[in-house]
Amino acid sequence: MTGIKKASIFNMSFIDILVNAGAYWYNGKPKHCGYVEHVNAKKLVEIIEKSLMEIKKIKETCLYVADLQRTRSFYEGQLGLPVIGEVKGRHIFFRAGASVLLCFLPEMSKKGGTLPPHFGSGQLHLAFEVSREDYDGWKNKIEEAGIPVEQEYDWGRGYLSFYFRDPDQHLLEIVMEGMWEKN
Repeated sequence: MTGIKKASIFNMSFIDILVNAGAYWYNGKPKHCGYVEHVNAKKLVEIIEKSLMEIKKIKETCLYVADLQRTRSFYEGQLGLPVIGEVKGRHIFFRAGASVLLCFLPEMSKKGGTLPPHFGSGQLHLAFEVSREDYDGWKNKIEEAGIPVEQEYDWGRGYLSFYFRDPDQHLLEIVMEGMWEKN
């Protein structure tokens, strides 16, 4: 197929985009592709925009807790996460780097209201990412606070993590920065 122009957009070539729109270009002119003679510009823009959309990160996650004051004492007092929001008898929110940790009383968030209802139970899991340089300092901080480290794990390629529990028995993990980066 000489003369076909290619402009890669991630894993999708310009040809793939045009074929999806119902046509392809040959020597700069639209070519019939079965059911249309040209590419609708609006449709082409939609296809390109969809191919470029991505979710950047998990911005917030939540845990369900039994006692908000005890939760505050642990996450703010022992881990040093700043409180960024609180509604007495309902929830407390913490800043964790660029993310937010939401802690709810499940019987209250289950009711819904302004936002859709949600709740959960059991021993949930989340991980906090720290720099390689700070990893040992965090492990020492947790141990010095009298919080048992349940396990340390070597993920290979020089990445380590360790696990410990919060007062509601949620499994928390400290991971070295870069462990899950796409390379």
